[in-house]
Parts: sequence; structure tokens; C-alpha cells
Amino acid sequence: MYGEQLLLKKQFNIDSQLVLEAIRKNKTGFRAGTISVRWVLVIYANNIDKFIEEIGFISERKNAILEQMKQIKGNNPQYYAITIIKRIMNTNNFFYRKDFIKEMTAEGYKSPSCYLNRYLKGKHIIRTRRGVYQLRIKD
Repeated sequence: MYGEQLLLKKQFNIDSQLVLEAIRKNKTGFRAGTISVRWVLVIYANNIDKFIEEIGFISERKNAILEQMKQIKGNNPQYYAITIIKRIMNTNNFFYRKDFIKEMTAEGYKSPSCYLNRYLKGKHIIRTRRGVYQLRIKD
């Protein structure tokens, strides 16, 4: 599986993640007593489109599933919320919580407030007063 992940990244620039699905001890057959591990290769959001265009599947059934997946809006890339902040902030890097919530909701995010909390903890933004934040510009 690691080889497939590496091939996707190096040849097609498709980000993926190996996820452990199961570990079991075989009890029957010629493999009795050995441990088996099952991994799943996960391809997220924007990389699914790359996979469909560049690679796809031979199987009609799997291609039908890919077509259904195209209809689902994926999660946006990490820190896309910062792009929204930059779009709504004023010249002094201040922005209003209500404007941020409105824009993020329009983009399809379910819990925009969690991004504010995450960015506060990560010191990407500062709360200056109730409902008003400032984007920290790092040099």
C-alpha cells in the first residue's frame, strides 16, 4: 500500500493517507497464528478530482461510484478559512465574526465558529473585542 501512496504522490501529485483498518490474529488455515493487518488508502476532497481525471478505474461499478462522489461537495483545504478572512477584513486586518460566519456558511462549512477557536489557539488571529478579530500577519 505504501508503494501505491508513493506512486500517487510522485507521479500524479495526489495526496493520500494510509489508515489502519484492522489487525487480526488468524485462527484457521495455513496462516493460523499469524497476524494480518489491513490498510485503507484514503484520498480526500480536491485530490479525488485529480484521481478521477488522471487515473480512474477499469470497473464500471467503481466508475459509477466515482460519478456519485463528484456530486458531493468535499471539505475545503486546510487554511481556506484564512483566505475568507483576508477577503472580508479591512485595511487594518480587522474582521467581524458575523461576516466570517456568513461567508463560511455560504461556502458550505457546518461549524464556522470552530475555525475561529482553532485560529485563536494557534495564534493566527487575535480577539480584540466582542465579535471583532484581527488577523496576525507573520513575517
